[in-house]
Amino acid sequence: ISEAKTFIDGPVQIWEVGGEELKHLNSWQVAGDDPHNGKIDWLGWLDDGRLMTIDRQGLTVWAVDGPSGEYQIMGDGVKAPSFSPGGKQFAVGTDNGMSIHDAASGELLTRIKMDHGFNRQVAFSPSGKLLAATGMSGVDVYDATTGEKVMDAYAGNSRSDMGICWVDEEHVLVGGQELIHLPSQMTVWTYNHHAESVVPLAGRVWYVFSDMGSGSMALLPFKLPHSAVKPVTEKELALKPGDEVSVQLEVSFDMTGPNGETAEDQLKKSLADAGFKVVDNSNKKLVGRATPGESKDIEY
Repeated sequence: ISEAKTFIDGPVQIWEVGGEELKHLNSWQVAGDDPHNGKIDWLGWLDDGRLMTIDRQGLTVWAVDGPSGEYQIMGDGVKAPSFSPGGKQFAVGTDNGMSIHDAASGELLTRIKMDHGFNRQVAFSPSGKLLAATGMSGVDVYDATTGEKVMDAYAGNSRSDMGICWVDEEHVLVGGQELIHLPSQMTVWTYNHHAESVVPLAGRVWYVFSDMGSGSMALLPFKLPHSAVKPVTEKELALKPGDEVSVQLEVSFDMTGPNGETAEDQLKKSLADAGFKVVDNSNKKLVGRATPGESKDIEY
């Protein structure tokens, strides 16, 4: 427990919850006397004797009976960790990508470089074989052992700052909002909400709501995916990996990338990476048209 109103300034406090009253056991300041680096971004238990905190300097694991720091992982933009099934490993997103560590020692096991690292929220799959990470406009999925990227999916309307979680081995929930079916790489349901936070725990997804007018709060658990969510069948897909497809772009302005690649080159590469066969002539064609709007003079 940290400072009561904002939960960011500390100190960290340890209390025993057992009898009719709370019993204070210990408290300490995470970053000493430095007010700039003492803001607690996240804290949670590794086990009954160890606590993890994340602040601007990075991640620290504490033995609470001291308290004493067991290890520290320095880094910019460290996000809330995701623990593997069994809790022996954890993954964190940083401004430099994603890394997997041994929970007992903090030893770096795997580092995964990404196209960008800003606001990378990460989550282990229920089997522990895959890692999902929020991207610029979607979800990237990696092999947790090799670090190789295995797929991605678009989720441009989600609140990725609210995190990502797996609800089963085929579905990830981004920001508590967009439910993505990874085998089809499609959003199969959107849960519109105004929750302050969304947390997966004990086989449920918990939404925290607050009524700022009355000051009341609500904690609602949901079992997801709910029964109305159905798998996307191949018959419902206009295109599926393995299909032949051609590309036709009609634009009246320059869309050349920083390395000289055209928009059509980039689109063809993305299609090929997703498993499609890009050919010159196909009965399935992606057509894109873009023209500048007309200019008008308006008097105010």
